[in-house]
Order: sequence, then structure tokens, then C-alpha cells
Amino acid sequence: MMTYVRHWGAAVLAAGAALTLGSGPVPATAAPGTPQPYWGTDSPQRPIALVKSGSSGPVTFGIKRTGNLPSRVDKLTLTVYSPELVRLADTKVTPVGKAPGGWSCRMYDGMTPMEHNGRHMVCTARYSGPPPAKEWHWKVNIAVPAELPAGTRSANGWASLRLHSPGHGSGSWWDSNAMTLEVRTPVGAATP
Repeated sequence: MMTYVRHWGAAVLAAGAALTLGSGPVPATAAPGTPQPYWGTDSPQRPIALVKSGSSGPVTFGIKRTGNLPSRVDKLTLTVYSPELVRLADTKVTPVGKAPGGWSCRMYDGMTPMEHNGRHMVCTARYSGPPPAKEWHWKVNIAVPAELPAGTRSANGWASLRLHSPGHGSGSWWDSNAMTLEVRTPVGAATP
């Protein structure tokens, strides 16, 4: 019995390490509930969003479809991290174009729940329908500290989208590649 437990425990740890380290694509025969290979190409806002120091404003991010995706999804999870030097102003995620809406979000600063000015948030939507035909975009509000100098570029913000496809057992999750969020404070007379 102890040998079985040791082998089973080692197999679980090895599988977890492989998923954590991103050791490559998950085979098509992956067990239900196993994340599928990453999909999508980053579609960031261009030009970079301008938001004045001491105020807040929208930043758009998105993902273009690449590769095969399931024909139907029944749940969405969106994780958003603010760009460095700035914060997420609120828990609002606004769809752009045909992207799904109806997001319910929880914001955090580290492990501390926040209502405003958090560093990241996790959102869920009860969307049921096809995955993106071409691409989806959303907006979040970014709060820029008053002390941030004009012309400062705040990068390294990102978001990821998980699509859940129904199926046998618990279905499968399809994780997107990262979506970029960036913001810059205007210089001189420039206004957002």
C-alpha cells in the first residue's frame, strides 16, 4: 500500500510540475478538466492609452484567435494585472465590440481584497456561446498617481482569458496567451 501511495504521489507531483513549468502542449487525449495548449495573439491598444497624472482613464486590451478552439464555451475567467506604477481604478470590465460582458470581478492588492486601486483582479462571466471568431477586446479603468511625471510609460500590465468548454466530466479549460496593458502620461498640452 505504501509503495502505491508513493508512486501515485510522485506521479501527481510530476504532473503538477509539468503543468506549472509549461513543459509543452497537452496531448489531445488529455483528461477532462486538463488545461489545453495556450492560444491567441496579443492585440494591445495602439497608440498606447494616455491618462493624466492624478486621474483615471480606460485602457483597451485584447486577444486575436489563433489555432483550434472548441465550438462552444460555457464559462469565462479573466485575470487582469495593472501596469507597473499605476493601479486598477475599479472592478469594471467593459466589452468592446462583440466581446462578452457581464463580468463579476474581485480586486486585490497582494492578498488583500480591494474595491478600488488594486494591483490585480479576477473576473468571471457566465457567457455561453462560441469562442472569438477573430478577436475580443475589453477596457479597464487605470488610476494614475498624481506624482507620476509627464511622459512616463507604464508597461508590464497583462491579462489572460480562460475559456471553459463543456464536455465529458468537468470539460476542458483553454488558456490564452497574455494580453498587454500599457499606459502613458501625456507630455505638455497633450490630453487623453
